[in-house]
Amino acid sequence: MFSSREDSRSAILFFSTQGIIKELLYSEFEALLEGFTPEKEWAGKDAKAVYLELSPDLHIKASVFFVISFDGEGWVEASWNVPLVNLARTVKANAAGLKAVTAQNCTDPKYQQMLWNPDLSANGKILGWIADAIAVNKLGFSRQAVEEAPSAIDSVAPATMSHGNMSSAMEAQITQLMQHQMQGANGVAQAMAKLEETKAQYEEKLGALQAQLADKVRQFDSAKTQLESLKSTLKGSEQKFAQVREHYELKLKNTQGNEADFIAALREHYETEANEQVASAESEYKELSNWREVELIYRAEREAQLHEEMAKLKLLNTELELVGDKNLLQTMSDKGITFMTYQVGLGHINIPVNEVPLYVNNPIGFVAAYCKVSQAVYLDWLAHFHAPVCRIQNAHGAYCGADVKRVESPMQFMPGVSDCCQAHQNKA
Repeated sequence: MFSSREDSRSAILFFSTQGIIKELLYSEFEALLEGFTPEKEWAGKDAKAVYLELSPDLHIKASVFFVISFDGEGWVEASWNVPLVNLARTVKANAAGLKAVTAQNCTDPKYQQMLWNPDLSANGKILGWIADAIAVNKLGFSRQAVEEAPSAIDSVAPATMSHGNMSSAMEAQITQLMQHQMQGANGVAQAMAKLEETKAQYEEKLGALQAQLADKVRQFDSAKTQLESLKSTLKGSEQKFAQVREHYELKLKNTQGNEADFIAALREHYETEANEQVASAESEYKELSNWREVELIYRAEREAQLHEEMAKLKLLNTELELVGDKNLLQTMSDKGITFMTYQVGLGHINIPVNEVPLYVNNPIGFVAAYCKVSQAVYLDWLAHFHAPVCRIQNAHGAYCGADVKRVESPMQFMPGVSDCCQAHQNKA
């Protein structure tokens, strides 16, 4: 962001039907025209704006009401060319004393289509919106009082009086600045204290979750031991039932005559009892097996939940570490400072203030999202950009290495196609 100069009080204001929605220094507007950064909110649209030249006491000296067109990506159309400064300095004041260039009073026909006609009457809203913006002074212009001709009394006033007044004003400004710095330091201290408190709370919560997990693991181990014991008991019962059945079958074979019916009934009774005991043992075994499966599922879910919460805590910790600088970052942004990163093949990328934590946490993911591709596709494109050669490997693991045409944009890059030579594309 460019800073304002004392001898250059020029600004660009963008309008909507509701009022002024964007303010730029003229130097920032020049950077926009030179293609340093796009305006995404105006992509594919025409914007109504005004160029203002202000006096040292921030009164309007001249204005040019113009229309500027943007392409689909937010860049200024290359055909747009309006000499704002020349038009502002050649216009004559109207009956109300206002120097304003509009489509109606522009003397050069080739620029009339790039201008518009605002309602500059007393009942219109345009002048009120501009006056409010100048009063708020978001762009940080310095306001200087207009000096009047000194009277006879002022001419004989002692020089020490003006020096004393100046010293008092400087002391007041220094005092106010120190108060602002103290307030900022107190805000940072409060933010750090809140960070420590939040960190302690999450550590306590994490400790409780770990204790719960350890308790569930102990319960699972106990259930596993009980299940093994039940398996051994069931196996012993099956062996015992097999021996009893073999004994009574043998006894049945040796029994003849009238005892046959009694033996058959006795056999049926014992078989029924044995089947009931086996069924009961199998039911208990299945119940324990189902409980084990449920416990394993619950344990897996808890582990996944804990991993997710730990990941969130790490991200939150990164954001909390930056909260101490949040006020500073916002203050820097309000003062006209932008944050950007330079990426090979992409140039400079602007980083909004509220997305600085996302960039710090995952720079590669942030740039891939900016390019509207996945992180894997972005990394493949980056390797291709550095070395535009065929990356197909033969049976021995060696790359083909034939030169291919470099793809300049990640969105136009197709893995397996853009990084293959013509011969391997045909084989594919």
